[in-house]
Amino acid sequence: MMAQHHQVSRVLMACLAAATCAMAAEGGVSLSADSPWVMALANESTGFAMAARDVQLDAYRALGAPPVVLTAVPSASSTSAGTSVLVAGSPGGNSAVAAMVAAGLVPENCTTTWEAHCVVPVPASRSPFGLDTVVATGAGKRGPIYALYELAHRGLGADPY
Repeated sequence: MMAQHHQVSRVLMACLAAATCAMAAEGGVSLSADSPWVMALANESTGFAMAARDVQLDAYRALGAPPVVLTAVPSASSTSAGTSVLVAGSPGGNSAVAAMVAAGLVPENCTTTWEAHCVVPVPASRSPFGLDTVVATGAGKRGPIYALYELAHRGLGADPY
């Protein structure tokens, strides 16, 4: 399988045959089949929950394993070295996203401009969780949904249609 290269929030993400999505960012954040996804689905809209299921299936197809979905970020000490985490949802629905926004690690317009969305890699050295983190979030009900689908399209090579 050839590497597929796409741009995500001005950062290059490559999905390789080794089942790793590498983000050529400051700190080299990468997502793999072992990366847990942190989503508080009970606190998000029905549309976000549906999009999350779609993108989990896309991840399974691209990485060869379904992602492990957690409701809270695991501690850095309980994860393997080099493990990264995907934090997805709205700041009002996911406390992990809210922590990233409060720490100034997500562009302000991403969560305040109507239906804006972003996918932002954050190296462990800057993350409040001490783990390499990819944040997929947005404003309103649709912004976080758009962020998930952008991650799937640009990061996993999934066709959005």
